[in-house]
Amino acid sequence: MEAAVGRQVDGLIDLSSAPRATSVVLSDGRWDAELVQVTRSGRELVVDARWTLVSSADGEAQAILAIHSDITENKKLVEQFLQTQRLESLGTLAGGIAHDFNNILAAIIGNVALAEGEVAQDHPVQTYLTEVREAGQRAAELVRQILSFSRRQQPRRVSLPLTPVLEEAARMLRAAVSPRVQIQLRTPPDLPPVWADSTQVLQVLMNLGTNAAGAMAENGGTLTFSLEKIKVESSKFCPVGELKPGEYVRISAEDTGVGMEPGILRHIFEPFFTTKGPGRGTGLGLSVVHGIVKSHDGALEVESQPKNGTRFRIYLPVAGQAQAQEVILPSTVQGDGELILYVDDELPLTLLAAQLLQRLNYRAVTYGQAEAALEDFRARPKAFAAVITDFSMPQMNGAELARRILAIHPTIPIIMTSGYVRPEDTLAARLLGVRALLPKPSSPEDLARTLHQVLQASDKN
Repeated sequence: MEAAVGRQVDGLIDLSSAPRATSVVLSDGRWDAELVQVTRSGRELVVDARWTLVSSADGEAQAILAIHSDITENKKLVEQFLQTQRLESLGTLAGGIAHDFNNILAAIIGNVALAEGEVAQDHPVQTYLTEVREAGQRAAELVRQILSFSRRQQPRRVSLPLTPVLEEAARMLRAAVSPRVQIQLRTPPDLPPVWADSTQVLQVLMNLGTNAAGAMAENGGTLTFSLEKIKVESSKFCPVGELKPGEYVRISAEDTGVGMEPGILRHIFEPFFTTKGPGRGTGLGLSVVHGIVKSHDGALEVESQPKNGTRFRIYLPVAGQAQAQEVILPSTVQGDGELILYVDDELPLTLLAAQLLQRLNYRAVTYGQAEAALEDFRARPKAFAAVITDFSMPQMNGAELARRILAIHPTIPIIMTSGYVRPEDTLAARLLGVRALLPKPSSPEDLARTLHQVLQASDKN
């Protein structure tokens, strides 16, 4: 404070970003602006600067009252809020197109599966069918990625030890990245399992590893994955301010690469933001990471400085004893001639379902309108072994159809299908008594396993 006495304000404060501040306040009586200031220790602050001209009774300028308020944290909160809004807006857009797009993909992938079964394995057309199937699966994976960054894709969570997943990611990365990039693992023994989707966690690790390898491509370096158990006693003292009290396993991914400028760091989780050249990246990788971690009730943070590498920390909740393990079913299961009611407003999908169910040794009755399906079911409720219905349909949606069917036959197994399964849809289906949700597009094997599961459970009851 003593060092400031008697000095001019523009000698104490860096006004390089506002060189006309003094002249403006002398002419207009006041000057307001946001400035970036640097403390004596070198830390940058964002300040709200308000200068007011102080005049004597006869109007002569005597002094300038300068009030600078530190708004650094407020600016960070605003940026986080705006980023969340952008993610939610793009997520809403993604969800809006996902249902229709996945219906198209379901028809493509399903009909290719039928065609492959009709053609001899050594026929040349099998090569073309394989290409179509793989292209359809890549398109479906792209939709899943877009839904993942917006947290619209529900993970299939199980009690998951992270060390084997980390080892698998390291093995895959070592085969894919430059030999100049060294990959190290630090995995202490006796770590508790987390409650997570193994495929999505592997996807997170591969995204982080690929980005880190890119940051070290020119000079080489080391990527270190490490695990440690963290206990959050209170949300108030949470390491990242987003976790509920409880136990977590923290995954750290630290590289010795080129690091990131603050201007880039602020945007890395935004969809389609990329620093890579044309054709070298979609800009979805870190957006997907963000969405997956949030959908797992976890949190993430990132630290990076130019020329000093980058470190990501991801927190995943420890699995509780009450959380059920995933049920593993045989890959191919056949029916026993049971009659299945299938309802979807997309004609290509009803035609496809009839063929697939027949191939799986079921009998099928298909409808494109929920009202007609309900009328048939009401006439002979005991004839059907199970009902498969789309969620989004005009006039009467799948949830309302399920409710009316269960009012007639409370124990009938119902499977709901959808190209866009939101968390609220999952909850609504469970409350109604729907036995399973089958995302579109799904393979014939997925359909077979799901039907087998609900019918087997129904027989036990």
